[in-house]
Amino acid sequence: MLSPNEKNFILNTSLFIFAFTCIATGIILDLKLNSITPLFSSLNLKSLHIWSGYLTAIIILLHLILHLKWIGKVSSNLLKNKSTQITLIFTILISISICFLINIAAPCEKGRSGFAGQQNSGYNGGFQNKER
Repeated sequence: MLSPNEKNFILNTSLFIFAFTCIATGIILDLKLNSITPLFSSLNLKSLHIWSGYLTAIIILLHLILHLKWIGKVSSNLLKNKSTQITLIFTILISISICFLINIAAPCEKGRSGFAGQQNSGYNGGFQNKER
C-alpha cells in the first residue's frame, strides 16, 4: 500500500505532466506551429490536447477528493474571519467577470454566431459594431 506522501507525489506528477501537455499543445495549435515544425505536423495534436485536458480534469477531481478533509478544515478556519469571507466573494466575482469578458470580447470563428446571436465574419482587428 502506498503512503499518503507517495500518493500525493504520483498524483501531482501526473497532474503536472498532463496539464503541461495540454498547455503546450494548446499554444502550438493556437500559434499554428504544427504547420511550421515537422515534429509537430506528424502528431495528432488536437486529440492530444483534448484528451490531456480531460485527464487533467479527472486528476484534479481525484486530487480534491484525496484532500477533502484538509480542504474542509482549512475552509472552516478561514471562513470564520469576516474579511476572508469578503475577499473570497470578491475573488469569485472577479474570476467570473474575467471569464465572461474573455468570452464576449474574443473574436468568433469565421461564420459562427457571436454574443447575443450576432454573426461574425471573422476577426477584423477591432470590436466595431457596424449596425450603429
